[in-house]
Formats: sequence, C-alpha cells, structure tokens
Amino acid sequence: MYKQGLIDDNSFQFYLSKKADATGSQLVLGGTDPSLYSGSFQYHNLSSETYWEISVGDLSVNGEPMGFSGVKGVVDSGTSLLVGASKFITPIINKIGKVASDCSSISSHPNIAFIIDGTTYELTPQDYILQVSADGETECLLAIEGADFPGALEDVIIMGDVFIRVFTAHFDYGNNRVGFATAA
Repeated sequence: MYKQGLIDDNSFQFYLSKKADATGSQLVLGGTDPSLYSGSFQYHNLSSETYWEISVGDLSVNGEPMGFSGVKGVVDSGTSLLVGASKFITPIINKIGKVASDCSSISSHPNIAFIIDGTTYELTPQDYILQVSADGETECLLAIEGADFPGALEDVIIMGDVFIRVFTAHFDYGNNRVGFATAA
C-alpha cells in the first residue's frame, strides 16, 4: 500500500479494545490515531526484522527485577497470551501464584512489568488474568504461558494481545522500530 502511494506513512497501529469480546479494536494503516492512545509513543529499535523482535532489558514482579538477560520480545497481535521461554516465564508464574478459577484472588496478585530501553511497561493482574464468561458463569485464567521454542527463538517472550491491549503498538516499518503508548 505504501509503495502504491495509497498511504503516506510506511507504518501501522494495532489497537485492541479493553475487553476481548468487545467491539472497537482497530488496525490503523499509514500512521497512528491519537484518539486510541494517551501520552506519546516510546519507540524501540528492532533487534530482528523477522518477527517484530525487540530487546527486553528485564522483567519485574511487584517492582523487583527478575535479573533476566538476553530476553527477546516479539510483538505479535496474532497471539492472545504472553507466551515465552519457560526459563523466563516459570519464575514469573511462581511469583504470581495460583489464580483462583472463581476470580476471587485477582487483586491479590502482583503487577508484572517489561523493562525495555529503560521504559517500564506495567501490567496489573486485571490485565494478565482473563475473566472468561459463558452460560452465566465466569472463570479466571492466567494469560501467561511457558513454551520452549527451538533455535533462534529460545529466548523469546511473545508479547501478544495481553500486552497490546494495555499498550497499543505502532509498527513503524519505515524506521525498523516498534512503539508503545498507553491504550485509550
């Protein structure tokens, strides 16, 4: 579209509505829509153009750094959860603790954060615990999962919809970077 002259900016913004089953999610082609975020975008250069991959300095739980190094974040709107290498995810899940399926424990869980280029992106338990309703019943599920990827992906955490719902993403193809701003 950019090469055809249909859009002026070689980028797109992905915005997800606050509730997974609600309307309002948008794909903005050719730039960003200021009505979909507050503040300004913080940009991070791609460490690999293959998967919209950025370097993640560390993660923290309740403000305490986990001491991870070599974490690669892949920003992916096609992944519903936060999914990553077990060596990173298992210690975080252990600090989060068991999530009660009846949703009674949500407020007792810690905040988690991604630290990227000195910027902290914090997720609350309300962000990373999904409340799924069906047939008049609601069940809570942890939206963070460990997975062991092969080869070059072994240090990856996929920053999926759980992250993008809180921090709208601007995929700036023209400048090989991705930016995040607080979603409206």
